[in-house]
Amino acid sequence: MPKISIVMSVFNNEADVGEAIESMLKQSFDDFEFIIINDASTDNSALIIDGYRQKDSRIHLIHNETNRKLAASLNRGIQLATGEFVARMDADDVAMTERLQVQYDYMKAHTEVAVCGTWIELYENAAVVWKTNETSEKANCAAFFESCFHHPTVMIRKSVLDQFGAYDETVQFAQDCHLWSRLAFDHQQILNNIPQILLRYRSHPDKLRDQYRSDQYDKATELRKKNLTRLNLLPIDDDYQWHDVLCCTKVLENKQQFQSLLVWIDKLEEANKSIQLLSSQAFREEINNKLLGVCLASAKMTVYVIPVYLQRCQAKELVKNTYRCLRMLSLYLKGLIDKPVKGVS
Repeated sequence: MPKISIVMSVFNNEADVGEAIESMLKQSFDDFEFIIINDASTDNSALIIDGYRQKDSRIHLIHNETNRKLAASLNRGIQLATGEFVARMDADDVAMTERLQVQYDYMKAHTEVAVCGTWIELYENAAVVWKTNETSEKANCAAFFESCFHHPTVMIRKSVLDQFGAYDETVQFAQDCHLWSRLAFDHQQILNNIPQILLRYRSHPDKLRDQYRSDQYDKATELRKKNLTRLNLLPIDDDYQWHDVLCCTKVLENKQQFQSLLVWIDKLEEANKSIQLLSSQAFREEINNKLLGVCLASAKMTVYVIPVYLQRCQAKELVKNTYRCLRMLSLYLKGLIDKPVKGVS
């Protein structure tokens, strides 16, 4: 049996799927099977994949008779997987040559880890790097608010998926986020990231994806509300709007809104202290990081926000976020200069 099962779903990706496949076939680690689910593509994707299959016996091409969407297609591939580990791949991305070797070595050395991901760079601009949290405590905190992984980079123990289940097929968007939350919070599995760029991710800036982002936002909102119930918090709409501000880096318009956000942050931290779902320190740092994002987005509020942010942070957080803090400081100083003085017209 192969050590790794690569699972990839394809739907109408004729322009990019060849490059994605080649990047996996050229891996320095070659003990794998490559399970590709053709999700009823209507373009030439199946023909392209079959051309590679005929040349490399590691490729197993499975056809869905109807378009079953991503979660169901991935689950079908996972059911067929025989490797110790399942490595995800997307049909429009490109893996670095050493990706499988690095992740395999990491998972063998860290037997306590259920899932590991990696950093990515944008295919369209390699200077843009998207990082992820590097410790399990921080990864769990990230999973509370959003995805703690870049989905096409993950490697998962097959035994974990067999024991706890794979993707929820009723969730068509953000299905990966649902899986990470379930593994971390319901089954206490350890999630972690390797701080190394092992995948080039296509962002498709030329495509209109407004509807996709809207659908993904709605499903992410459902998950965030479910995660709040894991802290025994049942937020009404007025409460949740401040959680949404924190999660989605929305702009604050006035001091009253900022005070409402701080009240909500206090509720989050107190609830977590009571339940101990997450590391209190790591949770606070994740909240601080998100608060910093809100600060930078709400330039007119920096006069009020920066003193609170600095009071909440430890020195190591300020060092880690040096550039963002300096940017916020410049906004803060500008706010002081522009702030009207009472009695002066």
